[in-house]
Amino acid sequence: MTPQEFKLIEKDIKRYLRMNKIRKVLHLQLEQTFDDFDKIINIWNVKTEKGAWWVAEGRYAPMNLYPQDAFYFSVDEVYSFHLGITQRLEKDHNMSKGILDEIPLDLEQVHEIRRKLTLAADKVHIGMEPEEMQAIGLTCREALIALGNELTKRNPVIVAEKELKKADFKGIAYAFIEEYAPDQKNATLRNHARKMTDMAWSYASEIVHSSHKNFPDVKICIIMAATTVSIFENLFMKYLGFDHDPRCPECGSMGIEVYHSKKEDELIEHCTKCEFDNVVKIESIHKKGLKF
Repeated sequence: MTPQEFKLIEKDIKRYLRMNKIRKVLHLQLEQTFDDFDKIINIWNVKTEKGAWWVAEGRYAPMNLYPQDAFYFSVDEVYSFHLGITQRLEKDHNMSKGILDEIPLDLEQVHEIRRKLTLAADKVHIGMEPEEMQAIGLTCREALIALGNELTKRNPVIVAEKELKKADFKGIAYAFIEEYAPDQKNATLRNHARKMTDMAWSYASEIVHSSHKNFPDVKICIIMAATTVSIFENLFMKYLGFDHDPRCPECGSMGIEVYHSKKEDELIEHCTKCEFDNVVKIESIHKKGLKF
């Protein structure tokens, strides 16, 4: 380790300690460096106003601190413990793309948005610098704005009537939540959708403006953004017809078969689950005075 590297790491350690409300460092020295499993992990012996600590950090490894007094760890034990945490986090990282794949974003209209979120997921790694995390937060925010643009394309009248700006994702999202999930029966869904919209946008903005986030924070940001996109696609599917599909008034099943009645102005909706027959009155187009 060069003197310049030593100073940079020392600065990072002191900043990390301040984040953990430890402000005064009395003594700091590099105790031992381990180079195993393609990783370099340094164990530092740090004395502070709040006791003695082991600080573990290294290339492709997160920084963490362990109290010397509480656990009585030796240097080797701290290294083994920290290596285990690092390997666990790497396993979670390898699963991150799978998590994104599980969210149903494969509808035709959102391929560009999915590309942005996949790009963000591909950049996630254990040793991210603050500016890398901020860039991922920005990408998530851009994906949400792109979602707002996609919603606007589907119905520009709604946006125009409310005089919403192109970058006003939350305003556009709220408007389409009302459009896609109307009526009292969807009141709870609207409430949850608005909350998810708020969380995704606010947390992405928080990632953009913070230099103290970490690997799980960034993953959560991506998951929130992707989940929000998925929610709107499924709201759109409800709006297109699922909310209007016939249901059995007795058991609620959607397994309905429609038959003609003996009367011209009636149809029979037969439930294949409970065998209930629901008679539906229909209005003849001739009674409405329509001519062809």
